Parts: sequence; C-alpha cells; structure tokens
Amino acid sequence: MRSPNTFFAALLVVSLISGYALSNVPHLINFQGTLTDSTGNPITGTRYIRFFLYADSTGGIPLWMESHSTVEITDGLFRITLGSEDLLPDSLFDGSVLWLAIQVNPDPMPFSQRQPLHTVSYSFHSLDADRASRADSADYAAGLSLPYSGSASSSSNVFSVTNTASTGLGAAIYGEKSSLGSSGYLGGTYGAFGEYGNGNKGYMGSSNYGVYGSHQSAGNWGDLGDVDYGVYGRHNSGNEGYIGSDQFGVYGKNNGSANWGYLGSGSLGAYGKHTSTNNYGQLGSSNYGVYGSGNGANRKGVQGNHSSGNYGYLGSDSIGVYGHGNDYAGYFDGNVKIGTTGTSISEIKVISGTTASSGMYTQISYPASYDTSNTLLLGAQIQSSFGYWYALGTHITSTEHLYCILLPTNINLYYTSSPSFWNRPYRIILMKM
Repeated sequence: MRSPNTFFAALLVVSLISGYALSNVPHLINFQGTLTDSTGNPITGTRYIRFFLYADSTGGIPLWMESHSTVEITDGLFRITLGSEDLLPDSLFDGSVLWLAIQVNPDPMPFSQRQPLHTVSYSFHSLDADRASRADSADYAAGLSLPYSGSASSSSNVFSVTNTASTGLGAAIYGEKSSLGSSGYLGGTYGAFGEYGNGNKGYMGSSNYGVYGSHQSAGNWGDLGDVDYGVYGRHNSGNEGYIGSDQFGVYGKNNGSANWGYLGSGSLGAYGKHTSTNNYGQLGSSNYGVYGSGNGANRKGVQGNHSSGNYGYLGSDSIGVYGHGNDYAGYFDGNVKIGTTGTSISEIKVISGTTASSGMYTQISYPASYDTSNTLLLGAQIQSSFGYWYALGTHITSTEHLYCILLPTNINLYYTSSPSFWNRPYRIILMKM
C-alpha cells in the first residue's frame, strides 16, 4: 500500500530550461509540483523522488526514469530539472504523447495518476490535476519559465487566460510588486484593478463604473461613466461636481457654503445660487439674456464695477437702476420712457456757458442742428459771485429774480441787472419728448 502520509497533489508547470539538444528537442525540462499528506496538508522537508515516462496512461514499462535523492519541499512546493540525472533521449520526443508518473519514498509503486506531456515548440504542457477529483479534467496550463518574454503575430488573442470558477473572487491574472506593496489583476471582480502600496487604487469595468479612481490619504475620488454621470468627482471637503447628466451639462457644489450652480440645462445656459442669502442669477433663458435676484437689504440683482470707479446695479431693495460715472452716470442710445404709460424721452440736454458782461439777460443759442420741437425746459441755474447756484424762478431778494424763456431760435435767460449775475456760469437743462 501507498504510505498514508505522502502523495503527489498537483502537477503545476513543466517548461524548457536549456538547449543542450543535439537536435530540435530539449534534453532538460523544468518541473514543478506539490506534495501533500493524506489529510491534504502541504509537506515541508526532504524526500527521495523518482520520475517515470510511459508511452500510455496506464500499464506498460517506463521509457525513461530518473531518481532525485534529496528533493527540497517547502509548503508542499518543489522544483527539479528532469534530465539532470539521466539525460532525456531524443527518441522520446517523436510527437507522441508521453505520460509522467512519480514515486515518493517510501511508496513502493509510482502514483497511478499519470500526467500527459506534449512537446510544443520546445515547451511542454501538463494536465492540471489533483490526486483524484481532477484526474479526468481536460484543462491544461502552459508552462512558462520566468522571466518570460516573447512575441507573436496573430489575428486573434496572443495570450488568453480564463478563470472558470463559479465561486470565489479569484482573478484570471494577478501581479504584485512586493518592494512597493503594489498589486493588480485582470479578469476578476473588475475588468482591471490596480492598487499602489499607499492605498491609492483604481479600476476599469465594474458593474457601477467604467473607470474609478481614489487617492487614499487625501480621500478624493472620482469616476468615469457611471449610471448617472459621464464624469463625477468628489473632494474630501465634500465639494463635488459632475459633467454630463440627464439634467445638466456641468454641475458643481461647494459643501461648506452649499452654493451651487450649473451650465447647460433644458431651460438655462447658466445658473448660480448663493444658498445662505438665496441670491441667484441666470444667463440665457427663454425670457432673459441675463437675470439676477437679490434677496434682502443692500443686495442687488445684477451689479457691475469698473476699475475707473464707475459702477452700477439693477434691482436693489430700493432702486431699480442705479449708475455712477466719472463722466456719465448713464447713457442711452435711444428713447427712454418712464412708466408703462408715460411719454418716451428721446434726449436730455445740458447747455452751459457764461452770462453777458452787463445788462439784465443773456441770449443763448441752441446747439447746431438742434430740433427745438417737443422741447421742454427742465431747469436753469446761474452761479452768483458768492458761489451759490440760483435756480429758475428763484427770488433772490424782493427785487432780484431769475427766469428763462425758450424761443424758436434761441433761449433768453433773464435776471436782475446786477454785477452779481454778470460774467457768471449758467446751466440750461432741456428735455425732448
């Protein structure tokens, strides 16, 4: 009977080691296998192992045999070189299938589960089988010597690995860089997964995301192509944004202030909201090019400032339109109407100059090409020698007064004949309806 404490558990890899061949067939083969005891526990220690090659899967006499007296085994794994003790003859490799069996001391007979070897371009394949339950498996594993490199020209996949297990999380291919603590795999829970030693990780092809990435220490993460967004990103502060949703082209929100905004919705080109004050604005709607809403005292719907000091705003708690300018507070290229039913104003004109050097009136000409039709006098002022501006209709004293008459060809500004009004600045304000 076979010893109950030792048996061969799996043939893992068989591959070419060198080219000492006298022909195109190799004489040395790397071999790797595992040994477990009768309870399935891996063996550690030294064993005497013999290897046999047969022409058939059962029966017959060995075509070749070799003994290795001190095979080192660690956690069940061992590696030896077939042909290192007794050379593998060329005649063995004529294209026929060879069957490998092993005998572990003190077992008197080779294991009955022989494993097939196929020569393919200087490498061999081994049936991946355990002692009993996988003996009839048709799965094969290609033998590779590390480091490995190669090239091929093919219209189909050059290298393909499939994990057919229906349970567990094992991947098709796994790799690890031990010095960096980085690892990754292909064909597992995700199509591709990678993680650096500091915890930064990313993957492609999951049930939730096309691409996902996270920075471990910063806590930032983002993804491409999830069920709701084309691109999504989140900072550890809670600030977040995305591109390409069913509602917006671009969306962003500040977590601390809760202010938020977006570009490209079904109704607006752009929208922004200041959450704590409830102020908001929008660009490009069906009703407005620009719209702003200010909520509360001293807040404006829209405000603009220039570096020269000019500024203005629309929609405050007390004023609809306000402007301040170093030259003009406001300029309108076209008629201006005050009130929905009022008459439109086409122009407000200020005429200034200096009064006559004597007499009781000054005759003032209209500006060149000025149309006097529908013209109203809004006001007239003269600055006295004392520096005061006296307005139209002012009775300075019981005998001093100021008034103005609009004539078709000119304006007459009347005042008391007094040196106080001679050679003094004046202003005439006209309005055209």
